[in-house]
Amino acid sequence: MEPREDLLSELEQRRLLLELLYRALIDIRAAAHESGDKKSFALADIFHNVPSGINRALDGKRDFGEILRDVRVRVERRNAEGWLDNAIADIARWGKLDDSQP
Repeated sequence: MEPREDLLSELEQRRLLLELLYRALIDIRAAAHESGDKKSFALADIFHNVPSGINRALDGKRDFGEILRDVRVRVERRNAEGWLDNAIADIARWGKLDDSQP
């Protein structure tokens, strides 16, 4: 029997959400590969390990800066620096990096 989400602790809910995101990115990567969608494949491939890294960072086992550096390395391997730089600029412009924003 599957666990009911509403009965999970906050920590278990966080882990579940991040694992679901990981699985979704793996499925997106596989579908993109099958369909020949190179951009979606590359993005899913770059980011599919980030949810596990976030879980480890929140547990104190990894540093968020290390995760960002890993993303940058994967982006560089795929020659996708323009995408990442534009995404970061958009996020900053929208105020999503401001600590006072929810």
